[in-house]
Amino acid sequence: MPFLLLSFPGSGNTYLRLLIEFATGFLSSTIYWDHDKELQQVFKAEEKCGLRQIVIKAHPEDMVFRGIMDNKGVEIKGPAALRTTNKKSRRKCDRSFVNHWDKVLLLTRDPYKAIVSDYQRLVTSSHKMEYSPQLQDQSRIKIKGGLEMSPNEFWLSVAQAKAEAVGVKMNDVIWPILRHSNPDYLQAESPLPYRHPTLNVSMGVVRFEQLTSPIEKERERALSAVVRMLNVTTSPQRISCAFLLANDPRIRRATKSMNATFLFTGVQANLTKVLWRSLKYFAGNFSYSMPNS
Repeated sequence: MPFLLLSFPGSGNTYLRLLIEFATGFLSSTIYWDHDKELQQVFKAEEKCGLRQIVIKAHPEDMVFRGIMDNKGVEIKGPAALRTTNKKSRRKCDRSFVNHWDKVLLLTRDPYKAIVSDYQRLVTSSHKMEYSPQLQDQSRIKIKGGLEMSPNEFWLSVAQAKAEAVGVKMNDVIWPILRHSNPDYLQAESPLPYRHPTLNVSMGVVRFEQLTSPIEKERERALSAVVRMLNVTTSPQRISCAFLLANDPRIRRATKSMNATFLFTGVQANLTKVLWRSLKYFAGNFSYSMPNS
């Protein structure tokens, strides 16, 4: 089975997929039916989900462990493997014999920054376009059902919904792995795949902050660790070249003009604390902290 590339939305999953493709020469894919034409130009296997892809993208809200106990002590029925809960996505992968995952590459990012990033995607309906806070009082955002919201209202709704999704689904997926793991494993600079002692799953972890470090050697070291997790042989030159090639304007926002401080403090002074109630378990396990507000 290919690796499941698991991350919270807005964590840089698409960027890491492209880095992996250039660093290894193998194609990646996703469990989702995303008919974005530009993404299909970048990712040649975007419509696939099979054994030929090296990693398959997914988000925790669409995954569940079966045959084990969740973090409330309730047994989840079924085989002891990570399965897709979304029936449409599962059909896409099942037809190519990818009916479970036993290898997980977890991509983490500061959840507050991930939420801001995903908010931009939702507002612009694009992986590359930016949303300017200066437009906050000048536009209306259409949501499902024909309703409209101001950007301020939409931000509050998105931020709290995304934090709750982390608090529920991310914890449910990660908790069974963390329960028995070596505490030093997640703190390692470049952790290699960890074989869970009781579950049929291997897990590796990479941080978005390492992959985007301004220090060239640090980000190359992180990508090299990812490639080793995937059990692929490559070269330092190819790792270095991958970062040049993956800087593709079709999938990444060129600048970071979104003012997160404005969003968090200008709209609701205690929003960071409200979100922390849901985020603290996941964030705490990965050494992320609540930003000052």
